[in-house]
Amino acid sequence: MLIGHPGRNLGVAASLLVGLAQLAGCLNSQPRNLQYQPDEGDLASERSARSYQFSPRCNESAENGDGTMPSRQYVPVGSGLGVVQECGLIAAEIATPDFLDNFVKTACDGTDSAQCGTTYVEMFYARLKERYALTNWEQVFTHCKAYPAECKEFRNFETWSIDSHNAAVENWARQAARARAEADYRAEAERQRAMWAALAAGANAFVAAAQGSTVRCTAWTTASLSTIDCKVH
Repeated sequence: MLIGHPGRNLGVAASLLVGLAQLAGCLNSQPRNLQYQPDEGDLASERSARSYQFSPRCNESAENGDGTMPSRQYVPVGSGLGVVQECGLIAAEIATPDFLDNFVKTACDGTDSAQCGTTYVEMFYARLKERYALTNWEQVFTHCKAYPAECKEFRNFETWSIDSHNAAVENWARQAARARAEADYRAEAERQRAMWAALAAGANAFVAAAQGSTVRCTAWTTASLSTIDCKVH
């Protein structure tokens, strides 16, 4: 049995069904979750960040010293990996009798005077700035002015300097991860736009092809099973 119908409406309906089927297949085969997941790049940034940070006290892996002197140590970062990190305090090094004696001899011509004390303090600050490159010194000095009891010793001031430097390094690592997340998001958004554009183009082409056409359906019965097959002509 042949049944003739104008192709416009059935063509549109068929195109929608085809489009929905294609869309379901695309969405089921592609990840929809755009929540960023840390990747190897983030882990590398984290490892790099740890290597640029400082620890006020060294662990047992330190190359030398008693845990307070400037040295280098091994720090595990997960997955069986680790980084070499600077540790210890400049304040501990410059407070030793040997260092003080040598400083007075070489920097102050052997005279322990008020001017020598000023030179000593300037040397300490200069070494801090050289070692902790990312420290926000204005913040540290402001904090110490506001809470002088927390900065009454060199080691206290240096600890605040380390905290500021380490925070800046962590912020750098977060920014690196955020940049990768944004790049991944843009790539996924572009993939979604391309997919929708392809589906729309396919549906429009189907509708255009069906304009003015006829859908012919053939029906037959085999035993108790009835079948209808429709095609656009």
